[in-house]
Amino acid sequence: MHTRKQTTVRLNEEEITFLRVYGKGRVTEAIRELIAEKKGAIEQGEESQKTPEGRFYDCLLLPADSRLRDTYCAFLELFIESGERLASLDYLAPALIGRTGFDEGTIRKHFRKLASLKFVKSEGLLFRPTLRLKQEVPVDMLRKLYLEFADFLKARGNYRDVSGDLWGEIFA
Repeated sequence: MHTRKQTTVRLNEEEITFLRVYGKGRVTEAIRELIAEKKGAIEQGEESQKTPEGRFYDCLLLPADSRLRDTYCAFLELFIESGERLASLDYLAPALIGRTGFDEGTIRKHFRKLASLKFVKSEGLLFRPTLRLKQEVPVDMLRKLYLEFADFLKARGNYRDVSGDLWGEIFA
């Protein structure tokens, strides 16, 4: 037998109205139905509609601190985009500053913390990220997601600039 516990949720009038309509006047039943739908979608694999980035990061253990996580993810993406080459922090700093918004001193401090937490490994003056896989994720799946994420990152920079053509047509 499942025990029920009461919880309080603050909702605005629009959300309450939606739940009343959805649950035919019963807000609690509507919430239970929405939870059941979401659980069913997760169990049936409909959560796989996430981006390659989301699926890849979901299988990794990331730093708990959000600032360290931002720096780590930016570094990991740069590492993958560069073809998995070790790089010096002096070389990476401008790109990391641009991606994270942190200044160079903060980036260096984050790298020291990430190295002490073993999220970043240094080989002399060169760095590479370490990947910490969640316990329940098989290595084969990580390999597949990694390749998919690498393709996603490489394709992300491919675009066609049509503004020259567009501006020429508008002002012609």
